[in-house]
Amino acid sequence: TPFFSVVGGKWTTFRALGEHVSSLALEILGRPRLISTRGLEIGGGKKLPQTPSTVDAWVVKHSQTLSQERVRGLLARYGTRAEALIAWLEARGDHALVTLPGYSAEEFAYLIAAEGATRLDDLFLRRTSLAFVGHLTTELVDEVAAIMAAELDWSADRTLIEIERTWQILAESHGVESDNKLGTSQKSF
Repeated sequence: TPFFSVVGGKWTTFRALGEHVSSLALEILGRPRLISTRGLEIGGGKKLPQTPSTVDAWVVKHSQTLSQERVRGLLARYGTRAEALIAWLEARGDHALVTLPGYSAEEFAYLIAAEGATRLDDLFLRRTSLAFVGHLTTELVDEVAAIMAAELDWSADRTLIEIERTWQILAESHGVESDNKLGTSQKSF
């Protein structure tokens, strides 16, 4: 019996990969394609408002306790998946980070709980774009590590290990190094 093994894949290639593999399977089965992934919306792109007026309407609808500015920022960051995060923030509060006020402790707690993040580097490399846009500082990494430690009941030793591991991965794989003395990150090109 023929079989296909698909390993890997990314959000950026899921449509092409899905079309390719399903075409191979349909060919073997002798069946026609009935549906295409072209235009398929996923994640925060589902029902994403496309015009300024529909964005404004979405923001107003979801600004019960959070400011419209905050909701607009969450929509830009997470797409329509922000709706669940907004509900979480309304229930738990929304206290801005000291080191990066556009994010909150509860936002990271949500990413840990809802996304199943268990490693500090995962928050910076896969759950947010902070590592890619140059916002990482020693203070920010330490602050988020403390949030993650509280959420996952880490010891002080485990927290330190996670911080060191994160900086090691950032340095080795992305050229981002911590400057502990100045509390800033520098990217080497």
